[in-house]
Amino acid sequence: MRRGVRLISNFNILLRGVILLFFLAFGPTLHVLNLLVETTGAYLQTLPRWSSRPFCRTAPASHRCCCGRSGA
Repeated sequence: MRRGVRLISNFNILLRGVILLFFLAFGPTLHVLNLLVETTGAYLQTLPRWSSRPFCRTAPASHRCCCGRSGA
């Protein structure tokens, strides 16, 4: 049983590598890499602001939070 799981796992890793190389060679490589850089930068830029936002249940009743509900 353990040998079969290892075989399937190794095949999965090999298949993932082949698919990755195929898309890098024949796909829109520059677009994908550009999109990766842009979205990573946008995520890192907004992470501090979003991670410091209070939860809706701690917001005052007059404040509308990110989920659209008013506070408790």
